[in-house]
Amino acid sequence: MEVSVNLYGEARKYGKKASFALRVPAGTSVADVLAYLKAPEAEPLAIVLNGMHVAPTHPLAEEDVLSIFSMAAFGAEFPAAEGGS
Repeated sequence: MEVSVNLYGEARKYGKKASFALRVPAGTSVADVLAYLKAPEAEPLAIVLNGMHVAPTHPLAEEDVLSIFSMAAFGAEFPAAEGGS
């Protein structure tokens, strides 16, 4: 299957181009693509799939659009979200 990958900010260092098509086997997850791109697991990245924030374990489907943003582009660390409301 084929997915589109868009890299933003510092995440661009993981690809030869900022946007490219990638052929992957069925059952591939976002984490598999991150591993293919050699993005360190500790790298603070925001992952958006078809306009929705997803976890790295999320599976990909044909014609998905995967956008990866470097959180370092924001210049600060974000505090952990607190539970409750």
